[in-house]
Amino acid sequence: MPEDRPEQAYQAGRHYEQTYRGCAQCAIAALQDTFGLRDDAVFRAATGLAGGGGLASDGSCGAYAGSVMFLGQVLGRERDDFADPGEVRFQTSQMARELRERFIERFGTVTCRDIQTKTMGR
Repeated sequence: MPEDRPEQAYQAGRHYEQTYRGCAQCAIAALQDTFGLRDDAVFRAATGLAGGGGLASDGSCGAYAGSVMFLGQVLGRERDDFADPGEVRFQTSQMARELRERFIERFGTVTCRDIQTKTMGR
């Protein structure tokens, strides 16, 4: 993976959030654009995740949740292979756990309200 892709995705996500709002969809759009993997169904499915889910702010950060959804889009278990003999779900969960750890390193949490307070003062 080229080293500039994470920064490219971050900047695109930041732009989308400032322009359109809806952190989960902004994260998904940025990641899909950066990696050339657009999937409108995944984007649409993230609509209600903004603001910690339902704009309540007490759930997981929408950008975090959207990023986990993107991991699932790219690496997740297929419906046609629901039994998952290769244990894809565990491999994907491990990557999601690593992403969670990075969020906690950067923001101290994955909770929407706390991240908004830290990054935007609200």
